[in-house]
Amino acid sequence: MNITRLWLVLAGTFVAINIIVSFLQILDLQYGVTPPPQTTIHLSTVDDEELHLDTQNGVPNTIVRAHIAGYTVLDNVYMKSGTFYVVGVHDIKKNFVSADTDIQYVDSYDVESIFNTRYIPRVHGTTLLFSEKRPMLLHAHFYHFYEFFLGAITFLGINDLPVQVTTALFPAQDSTKTQKYGWRDAPGLNELLLTSSFPNVATVTKETWDALYKESPFGRVFDRLVVIDRLAAYAEHTNGYWGKMLLEIKDLVQGKPHPWFPVRENVFKTLGISHKPRDPQRKVITYMSRQHNPNRKFSEETHEQLVDKLKSFEPTHEVNVIVMHLVSLKEQVELISRTDILISIHSNGLTHMIFQKPGSAVIEVFPGKNFARDYELTASMMGIHYYAVQDGTRICRGPELVEEGNFNEELNQPPYDVDLDIHTIDILLTTILEEP
Repeated sequence: MNITRLWLVLAGTFVAINIIVSFLQILDLQYGVTPPPQTTIHLSTVDDEELHLDTQNGVPNTIVRAHIAGYTVLDNVYMKSGTFYVVGVHDIKKNFVSADTDIQYVDSYDVESIFNTRYIPRVHGTTLLFSEKRPMLLHAHFYHFYEFFLGAITFLGINDLPVQVTTALFPAQDSTKTQKYGWRDAPGLNELLLTSSFPNVATVTKETWDALYKESPFGRVFDRLVVIDRLAAYAEHTNGYWGKMLLEIKDLVQGKPHPWFPVRENVFKTLGISHKPRDPQRKVITYMSRQHNPNRKFSEETHEQLVDKLKSFEPTHEVNVIVMHLVSLKEQVELISRTDILISIHSNGLTHMIFQKPGSAVIEVFPGKNFARDYELTASMMGIHYYAVQDGTRICRGPELVEEGNFNEELNQPPYDVDLDIHTIDILLTTILEEP
């Protein structure tokens, strides 16, 4: 009797299980209800070589990939508490950086005691280190930021090193646009240049540097560090005399494809700028007006005469009169990238010539007999024809002015109105337009 009852219970259970299974199968067919799949979670361990350097496997020495006054490319650079360590390199010039860059020279056996840990976190890719500590230098001037930035990527390219930046370090520069110590200029051009050239770049400013690097108990090892040091560049006589970082790099890049041009395509793509074919005989002439500025501008009469003269070249050629801060950054870049002849009084806006195509022209108008190499140097590196006008009537080419060596820093001083003879500019424009 008990055995019979037991068999009945087992049979009933078997039937119930089959009914439940059939029901679940029906649900799966009709509604796609399935139990969640089994997953395996893979966690990176602390000795993952992609994340950390294991010092027990040896401490790689620092490698000096390339050096020129103001720019040094180093592999395997160590950092702890805000100080960078060059390991195992004793023949490097000790003046390759200035006091702006906190670097010490140690041997490999010192690393373990400095870091006091077996594992050192890695910073992959290429990191730009902007050592600049001078207030307002980056904040106020697109030109100076471009000079630092373009010099670094040019130097990488001409040394056959990958031009791909993953991190930008600004240990002494704030992230805000309102502070005098900051890398972001008010118009936003510095940020545009960096982040559109390398859309995935990570920026580390003073706040983050202090919190996560300088005050952190953890160190770092950088796969590749490009040290950008203005004062070290100025220690070289020619750079120091003219107050420019790019002079030696300009000589190295002459006659070679410029590494900036492929990077510049990233800027155009990021901004959504495309260039349609156009009539090569119909040139684009762009005059950047400074009439809104309190200094270095034309008198209203000269400005109006210049605009009238430029308009006389229409409709054979396209003429644009632009006040840069009144149009968007995209419109600025798009227009200058189409411009064949760019005209302006000496000003920060001429830095936009880096978006012009090689073979185009720039006319820079100086007050009095002044001259500075900012844009003559840029034009030479970009393959752009450069013309300067001094005292309103004297037309000069770059090499002529460089040979005279008449550099001075009176460009921001009175008189505020800049002279320009309209007949002179007419002759110059006509000559440029007639050139093949």
